[in-house]
Amino acid sequence: MKKMLILLSHQLNDDQLKDLASLGFDPVFMTDDQKKVWGQIQPDTLVDSVNGILAGHSFDDVLVQGHFGAVGHVLKTVGFDHCWYAHSVRTSVDSIQADGSVVKTAVFKHAGFFKY
Repeated sequence: MKKMLILLSHQLNDDQLKDLASLGFDPVFMTDDQKKVWGQIQPDTLVDSVNGILAGHSFDDVLVQGHFGAVGHVLKTVGFDHCWYAHSVRTSVDSIQADGSVVKTAVFKHAGFFKY
């Protein structure tokens, strides 16, 4: 199977892992330290941070979402043909509270992986 580096700030669920396998990919996950870096990309160290994460792994393709500049750098570095994103369908309900505030509840359902 091919390897897909997962550059996301959240965990993949079982449906997503099954979908990756159906596409012929085994996931490759960032280390805990790399996840911290990916979750808080700083503009002044963006290129070095992203390059460091990419260099730390062997992969064929990348599942990438997050900081706009970091995603752009991954797309330029790895190439659009090897970059994917996750799509989900969101159902959202607003509940107006007695004090006039609003509680928003959102449910996300995985709807597939797509190339950029």
